[in-house]
Amino acid sequence: MVERSEVPSRNTSVMSQLEDTSREIKECYERLDFIESRIRRRYYPNDEKKVLEKEVKDIKTHLSQHERDLRVLRGENRVAMILSVLLLALGIMIYFLYGLLFSS
Repeated sequence: MVERSEVPSRNTSVMSQLEDTSREIKECYERLDFIESRIRRRYYPNDEKKVLEKEVKDIKTHLSQHERDLRVLRGENRVAMILSVLLLALGIMIYFLYGLLFSS
């Protein structure tokens, strides 16, 4: 069963958190595919089938949480990118203004 990792700490970068969350989503989909194919290919007694179906439900719950986390992280990454572009543009404007005012 896929376990939910702890809440990502603020000490790691947004990109590493994005990569970790994407990797966890991929693992969830692989496990989900494996279990669903096992259920389709073979007959299981009701007890085993209920256990597998519960695991599928748990994985889907984890998957939806990871996808929400991924959306939040992408939003944070977008904000960081916008801020870096604005700082770059401000630096370029200051450089050109300095060049225009103090060049002779």
